[in-house]
Amino acid sequence: MAKLRSVNTKFWDDNWIVSLNPDEKLLFLYLLTNPLTNISGCYEISLRRIAFDTGLEEQQITSSFEHFTRDNKILYRDGWLLILNFIKNQSLNPKITKGIEETVKHCPIWIKDRLSIDYESLSHLNSNSNLNPSTKGDAVSVETGDKSPSVNRRIWTDGVELLVNGGMKTDAAKSFLGKQAKEYGNELLAECIAAAQAKNPVNPQEYLVAILKGKSNGKRAEVLKTPEQVKNEQEKFRKAQINKNPEVAL
Repeated sequence: MAKLRSVNTKFWDDNWIVSLNPDEKLLFLYLLTNPLTNISGCYEISLRRIAFDTGLEEQQITSSFEHFTRDNKILYRDGWLLILNFIKNQSLNPKITKGIEETVKHCPIWIKDRLSIDYESLSHLNSNSNLNPSTKGDAVSVETGDKSPSVNRRIWTDGVELLVNGGMKTDAAKSFLGKQAKEYGNELLAECIAAAQAKNPVNPQEYLVAILKGKSNGKRAEVLKTPEQVKNEQEKFRKAQINKNPEVAL
């Protein structure tokens, strides 16, 4: 049965939408309005289906998805799509909220965990499967005095996601986070993960190490620089020195 999906005309004035190229605009609008979408903004859809409906190449779609993920607009994993902030833009009432809960029940655990963090009303859908996880290999399972679900979800859902998006394997990400939690504590690690999400560094592992050390030494996380920022400043300094004294380049 056909569904009505309204799109606010302000969509085209949104600064982020304006910044996209024509194919990316088409793709994002498709994600909002295709036949598989629903009131929760999370649904199963294949790259092949998207390519067929939009006429875009799968490689182009994958590249655009990486762009959308970096900009915190979507998450796409194992054929499942989550449009971030989709629920926030719904006109919520008890009936709509119940409908959202029903659709989310059929989604993978990682979607339930993410939505339970973003929306307190959906926190009861969290499986708690990512709290103090036991993983294979050299992964470290952490048991500390902190029992806050929000802190644990920040570490084992957001933290793992942050590191995996930065290129780490899931088990390696969990192992790394376990070791950091053991050394610095869950609350500090969760706080630093939140700061790293806001900065969206190219190398989240290096950034987390730097920010954890800075925090533990009493420094403000906000004044810490990412490794790439330090490298850029060093390069600017080198060029400035060359301009002052060309012999430095020899």
